[in-house]
Amino acid sequence: MPGVPPELLSSVSSVAGHTEIPYNAFMEDRFDLTKDATNRMKHRLSLSFGDRIFEEEAHLILSTIRMQDREERFKVVGMVEGKLFTAVFVWRGEHPRFISVRRSNKGEERSYRDFG
Repeated sequence: MPGVPPELLSSVSSVAGHTEIPYNAFMEDRFDLTKDATNRMKHRLSLSFGDRIFEEEAHLILSTIRMQDREERFKVVGMVEGKLFTAVFVWRGEHPRFISVRRSNKGEERSYRDFG
């Protein structure tokens, strides 16, 4: 992949290492591989980790609007292995297309506890 160091493409975070979903052609529709490499470097999580957040029964979905272009996006907040994580995504058909996956911030934690 042009512009992405090979070590980023093969890196796996310690948090998500044992939860990685094997790559297949379906993944190209679920997230951009370049964004996945960037997310791994910045947050030490693969975008595929977003699926783990959806697995929690009590996950919370919040609607947001990206100000630059008024695109409707969503956040899913959920507990994975005792910690709260957030994934930003857009719906593509019946499946989420992940944009970012990271640990939840204080506001997202509060929303999860208040509404989850």
